[in-house]
Amino acid sequence: MNTSTIENINKEIEKNLGHQHLDDIMVIASPFTGSSKVVYILTPTAIPMATLQQWSAHYRCNIVEVSGFDWDNDMTPWSATNVPATEPPFAGHAASFLHLLTDHIVPEAEHAMGLSTDTERTLLGISLSGLFAVWSWMTDDCFTNIGSISGSFWFDNFIDWLQRHVIHKSGMARFSLGALEGSSHGNPRFANVQEQTREVVDILIKAGIDATFTTNPGDYFAPIAPRIDSMLSLLFPNAGK
Repeated sequence: MNTSTIENINKEIEKNLGHQHLDDIMVIASPFTGSSKVVYILTPTAIPMATLQQWSAHYRCNIVEVSGFDWDNDMTPWSATNVPATEPPFAGHAASFLHLLTDHIVPEAEHAMGLSTDTERTLLGISLSGLFAVWSWMTDDCFTNIGSISGSFWFDNFIDWLQRHVIHKSGMARFSLGALEGSSHGNPRFANVQEQTREVVDILIKAGIDATFTTNPGDYFAPIAPRIDSMLSLLFPNAGK
């Protein structure tokens, strides 16, 4: 797909979302002609379009990146103590953001890319948006698959909630952490993130879900692009074959 067509698609998305007073949220689409698969990536900061296009071409899928939302509050499912505790508490606006995502951003992006209703959607999140990906998957049917990079599963009461609300999903769930995560952070809330991620994966597996856990070299999710690329390779293992 040529550059001018991609620019027109993104201008249409920006215009339509702007009419809905969503100007603070940045939505960037990288389409791949002939694919009905769409990956929605929730990031704290925008990723260059050139990188999104490389991923679309290699993994043969449409990619929609969403950034510019209220990270601490829109990605958290209920009110909880922040990290550090001196910061304002997490507000727990995930339900409102999920409505915004599924009822506005998803249809506008897919309409602009000319996709049909039989789209297979994957939600990919990082840190708090990795937490959001799991929570939203258990509460909504918009997304077939999820990927969670360095998911914030230390979040207060989340694992207890998941144990009570887990339901079977026919899609896949992929999880990754940096091998050093947890061990190199002074805050005790992060210390058990390896075990907490494994516990989340085990809960999903016991519910009959295709869930796997992988470690990557390094700590936390930074730098972000290589970790996303690694996650996409887990979600699309046959790309390039």
